[in-house]
Amino acid sequence: MSDEENKAKNKNSHQPLDLWNYVPNRREEAVLAQCSRVAWLRFIPTAIVSGMATLYGVEQGYLKPNRTLGALPKLIASTVVSYVISQLSVKRECREAIKTLRHSPLAEHIREMERKK
Repeated sequence: MSDEENKAKNKNSHQPLDLWNYVPNRREEAVLAQCSRVAWLRFIPTAIVSGMATLYGVEQGYLKPNRTLGALPKLIASTVVSYVISQLSVKRECREAIKTLRHSPLAEHIREMERKK
């Protein structure tokens, strides 16, 4: 590697990571895929339980059904909330898993953001 390439590499390493255009490497991709699987595995039972609770609440009169759509709007809302909860529950674990990767621009970006807090 020439001196100019090293200078360009060092210069670029101090620039903030563009997360919108960032392409993860294989190790980062594997960690992110695992995090996605864990989030879905948490989402499915959470959505089932919240959906059943929503339907029960509508049937028992605790929740008022929509005039035309019945329990559907509330069921959709409970599913969305379940999805958000499952994603948030995995967030910290995912960050920690990514931070363990060596030579990872994404891990370095996370560490840098945590240092700034």
